Amino acid sequence: MSVEKKSSGVWQISPDPPARRRRRNAPRLPPAERRAQLLDAALRVVARGGLAQLTMQEVAKQAGVAKPVLYAMYPTAPELIGALLHREHVRGMAQVRAAMPDTVRGTGIQVRGGPRGADVELIGHVMLGFIETMGRLVLSDPERFPPEHLRATVRALGRTLPREK
Repeated sequence: MSVEKKSSGVWQISPDPPARRRRRNAPRLPPAERRAQLLDAALRVVARGGLAQLTMQEVAKQAGVAKPVLYAMYPTAPELIGALLHREHVRGMAQVRAAMPDTVRGTGIQVRGGPRGADVELIGHVMLGFIETMGRLVLSDPERFPPEHLRATVRALGRTLPREK
């Protein structure tokens, strides 16, 4: 309770203002861990409601941090989205590479001896498109397209290349 003199002979008695609950700060994390935490939160937001639901406020809420913490790592939503897409692309490509049989990695065409006269650079672009598409399918619908299907398909396609005689 507080008592304040307003004018000669006039006093005002006021109850104490309600105690403000102090927000508990998120624990301090090294920048790399904080970025990972925020990207994980952004991925959960997107998984739950799609990219249209990805707002800085929603990501901060999902991560359990104040918005300034998020803005310190990702000053704009496009930067956050770009970092999220980059991270998920890297993760997806690592899964695709891990799922590929050894005979297809890197020198599979040379090991199998063909096809002769084919433009290796062009084949590389085609294979990259194939791998990225397969990776997207595995990531977007893992029940329908599990990594085992990717391995079997890549092996089957690899067998279509001619063997060196």
